[in-house]
Amino acid sequence: DFGATTQHLIEACGPGNVIAIDKQPQHLTLAAEQWPAGRFEHCDFLEDFEKVRSWGKFEIVFIDINGNRELQAVCQAVDLAQTLNPEPPRLIVVKSVAFFNALLPCIE
Repeated sequence: DFGATTQHLIEACGPGNVIAIDKQPQHLTLAAEQWPAGRFEHCDFLEDFEKVRSWGKFEIVFIDINGNRELQAVCQAVDLAQTLNPEPPRLIVVKSVAFFNALLPCIE
């Protein structure tokens, strides 16, 4: 289900407190059809960072890569998320297969 993670975040945080972004317009269309209370924006976080920054202050950033980006891009997204505000967000969560696989040897 496209947008399922976003829906969980909307339920937990309230619809006005969640912005879902994706670089694939068809993913956004499917998610918005399933979860009409959400705010869905078309952009690539890594390429359109200033656009994202212009949306306001972010206290929590949830990065859902879904395994379609290499580890270097995941790390770049985390680095950028830390600079969204003058002060870093209080929490950054990453959902990424590549990130998990890289950390797995550290926790085994």
